[in-house]
Amino acid sequence: MYIPETLQLSEADFRFLQCFSPFQGAVNLGETLIAAYFRELKRFKAFRNLPFDKFPALAKRLSDAGVWTKLPAYPDTAMMRINPALHLYLGARRNSLLSTEHTQIEKAYVRFYRWMGGNLYELHTYLAPDDRQDNLDFIGLEIFNLYNALQLALKHRIYDFTFILLPVNAYLGALYRHQEWYELVLNMKSQLEAVPPQQRDEHAWYSLVHLHDTLGAARLRSEQFAEAEKWYRKAINIFKASGQDTQYPQAYRGLYQSLAAVTAYQEKWKESSQFYVKMRRVAEQFDDQEGLADYFLNNGVNLMQQKKYAAAARHLKKAIPIFQELKLSEPTGMAYLHLGTVQIHLLHFNESAVNLDRAETIFQALQNSFRLADVWDTRCLLFLKKRHYKQALQAAAQALEIHTRNGQLRDAGISFQNMGVAAIGLQMPGEAVDYLWQAAQIFEKTGDIARQQLLAEILEKTKDSIGNLSLESIPNFNL
Repeated sequence: MYIPETLQLSEADFRFLQCFSPFQGAVNLGETLIAAYFRELKRFKAFRNLPFDKFPALAKRLSDAGVWTKLPAYPDTAMMRINPALHLYLGARRNSLLSTEHTQIEKAYVRFYRWMGGNLYELHTYLAPDDRQDNLDFIGLEIFNLYNALQLALKHRIYDFTFILLPVNAYLGALYRHQEWYELVLNMKSQLEAVPPQQRDEHAWYSLVHLHDTLGAARLRSEQFAEAEKWYRKAINIFKASGQDTQYPQAYRGLYQSLAAVTAYQEKWKESSQFYVKMRRVAEQFDDQEGLADYFLNNGVNLMQQKKYAAAARHLKKAIPIFQELKLSEPTGMAYLHLGTVQIHLLHFNESAVNLDRAETIFQALQNSFRLADVWDTRCLLFLKKRHYKQALQAAAQALEIHTRNGQLRDAGISFQNMGVAAIGLQMPGEAVDYLWQAAQIFEKTGDIARQQLLAEILEKTKDSIGNLSLESIPNFNL
C-alpha cells in the first residue's frame, strides 16, 4: 500500500498522521479517547492550530483506504488495526517534522496513556470479578501501546508512569505471564536506576519503589517467595531513604503487608508477625482505619495458619465492624469467610455456618464467583468435621463446578481432594479413588508437592481397605 497514491494528503492531514506515529498496532478512534489525546497535543504550540474538527473526515478516508481497518473480533467498536505501511510511510518522512515536534508528540502520547491507563485500572478494580474479562481483553488490545508509553516515559524522563504500569500488571498477572512481567519491570528498573539520584524528582523515587514492589508481586505470583521478599525489602529501604514513607503512608503500609504475607508463605512466622505489627503502627500513626482493618484481617489469617485459632478469631472479629463502617464489602466478606474457617477448628460449628452464610451473601451481591467457590470449599470442611459426608460431597461438587468454569486448576484439585475424602466417609471406595486420582493428576500439573504427598498416603491406605479407613487416619486431610 502506497499512501500517497491512495490519498491526497494536505499538510494538515500529514501532521495529523504524524501525531499517530507512536501508536503500536492499534488505535482506538472512540470520540472520547481521541478528544483526550488531542487535549494533550494542544498543550504544545506546534499542534494547537491543527483543524481538529476535520479529523473525523480524515479518519474515514484513512479507513476507506485501508490505513486503519476494523478489528474482526471487535466490529462494533472504534478500535482499529494500523496498517504497518503507515509506519513505513511516516518513518520515511520523519525529517519533515522538527525533532522537538516528534518529542512533543511522544510526550502527548505518554500523558494520554497515563490517563487511559488510570481509567483502565480503575475500571478493572471496581468491576465485579466475574465481569473483568472484557476489561482484560481491552487491555490486551492496548498492551503494545502501554509498553511503548512506558518506554517513552523513561526516554523523556516523565517519571509519574505508575498509572500506565498498573493495567499492564493486571493483564500479565491475570494471564500468568509472570516471567514476561518480571523481565519487563526489571528492564524499567535498570533504566530508572541509571538516572543519577540527584536528578530524580519525587515521582522518580516513588516509581522506583513501585517497580521494586511490582517485581516482588511478580515473584510472589510465581511462588518464588525468597525472591519476592528480597524485592519487597528493597522497596521499603528506598521508601525510607527517599522520605516517601511519610508522603505515601498507605503504600508504605502495603509494603509491610506484602512482606508479612511473603514471609508467612515461607513459614517465617516470627518475622511475619513483626511485619504485621509494623503495618499496624503505620496505620495507627496516620489514622488509617482501612489499614487497621487490613491488619486485623491479614494477621488473623496469619495466626490461623499458625493454628492459633482463638487469637485469629479475635483479630477477625475486630476487622469486621471497621470494614462495615467503611462500607468495604469484599474485605468484610473475606473476614466472615476466614472467621468461619477458624470456627471450624474451634469446633464452633453453628457460628461457622452463620459466618459462611454471611460471606456467601456478600460475594453473591458482588458477583464474585471466585470467592463463592471458596465459601463452598470451606462449607465442605465444616460438613466433614461434622461427619455430614453427603452434604460435604455436594458442597465440594458445587465448588468444583465454579473452579472449573473459572479455569482455577489448583483449586479444582482441592475440590476433587475434598470430594474424595467425603466419599471415604460415605464408604464409596470406587468414587473415592477416582476423585483422589483426579486431584493427584492436577497437583502433579501444578507442581504442588505437599498435596501430592498427602494424596499418595491417602491412596495407599484406600487401596488396602476403604472400610477400615477413618478420617482420623488421614493426616492433614484439609491441608
